[in-house]
Amino acid sequence: MSNKLTILIEGASGAGKTSSFEFLQDQEGVLFLNCEGKELPYPNDFCVFKITDPYQVHAALNKLHAKEQFKHPKSGKMVDIHTVVVDSFTFLMDMYEALYVRTAEDTRGAWGNYGNFIRETMLDKVAKLDVPFLATTHIMVNDDMDTLEKVSRAAIKGSVGKGNGLESYFTTVVYAKQMRLKDIEPFLENASMLTLTEEEKFDERKHVFVTRPARQHSGDRIKSPRGVFEVKDLYTDNNTQMLINHIRKFYGTN
Repeated sequence: MSNKLTILIEGASGAGKTSSFEFLQDQEGVLFLNCEGKELPYPNDFCVFKITDPYQVHAALNKLHAKEQFKHPKSGKMVDIHTVVVDSFTFLMDMYEALYVRTAEDTRGAWGNYGNFIRETMLDKVAKLDVPFLATTHIMVNDDMDTLEKVSRAAIKGSVGKGNGLESYFTTVVYAKQMRLKDIEPFLENASMLTLTEEEKFDERKHVFVTRPARQHSGDRIKSPRGVFEVKDLYTDNNTQMLINHIRKFYGTN
C-alpha cells in the first residue's frame, strides 16, 4: 500500500509554511501535530496536539491505523480524522536528537536510531495511511561547487539528511516562498491556482507555493508526479486545501 497524498512543504522561517494550513476544510477532522510549541497565527478549529516526545507521533498514527477516533481538545467530542499535519518535521527531529541522541551512551547507535525513526515513520506509519499526510520542514542552504549555485534541502541531520534527504519519502514536495509580484506577474494571466488580494497588491509581495523545479528554482528539491503541475502552475497560492484538491483531481479520487 502506498499513500499518494504525502506532501512536504519546505521553506525558510516566515515563508508561509504554517499559514498555508489556514484554509483546510472541516477543521475538526484535521489532526495537527504541533512540534514547534508555538500557537498557530490564525483562528482554527484543528484537533491540535502539542508533541513533547517524537514517539507521540507514532502513537497518533497507530490510532489512525486502528480506525480510532480522537478527542477534540476544544469541544471534547470524538472526531474522525481526515487529514494529518506535522509542523514541523525539523523540530520533531530536533526533539528526537535532544531526548534520545544527546543523552545516549552509544551516540553512534543513537544516530542510527534517529534515521530508523524517520524511515519507520514514513515507510510504515505514513505509507499505510488512507488520508492526506502533510508536513513542513525548515531548509538548509549550501553552495554546490559543481554548479556554483545555491542548493537547499530539508534541515534534517544524520544519514537521511546527508543522503537522499527527507524529500525522498514524499510524493510531492513544494517550496513556500514570499515573492515579489513582478516576478510572478507573467504567470497570473493563465494560472488556475494563483490569485491576488488587495493587500498583496498593495504590499507588492505574495506568499506562494513553488511547484516545479524551474531554472530559477533549480537548487530546490521540488518534485511531484509527472503531469500534476503544468508550467502555468509554477506558482500557486500557498493554500494546502487547494493543493490537496488539485492532486486528488489528477488521480481521479475524491
